[in-house]
Amino acid sequence: MANFEFQGRSIYYEEHGQGRPLLVLNGIMMSCRSWAEFVEPFSRDNRLIPTELNGQLYLGTGKVMRGMLEMSNTDLTQEFIKVIESQRAFSYCLKMVTTTDEIETTFNNLRG
Repeated sequence: MANFEFQGRSIYYEEHGQGRPLLVLNGIMMSCRSWAEFVEPFSRDNRLIPTELNGQLYLGTGKVMRGMLEMSNTDLTQEFIKVIESQRAFSYCLKMVTTTDEIETTFNNLRG
């Protein structure tokens, strides 16, 4: 278990084995523990270094504080607006494809 500081954030990482460094990064909803089944085979000839996502809490190190505001730079309202706009754009595109398909079907029926 170790941490290093990068741009004001503490990043958690682990090291297993010796040899060439093999740095593995995580996807969404993953942690260092996601690599547990690969530690033994990957660290035979390599120095396996799994890391947590940038700024992600390591289970058990977080602290919930009542009445405190989140210190991120995300504006939740703007993010919801983007989601709604994306859903509407998808809906309009789907309607356009459906209408185009209906027009093609009508043309094909008139030919036949």
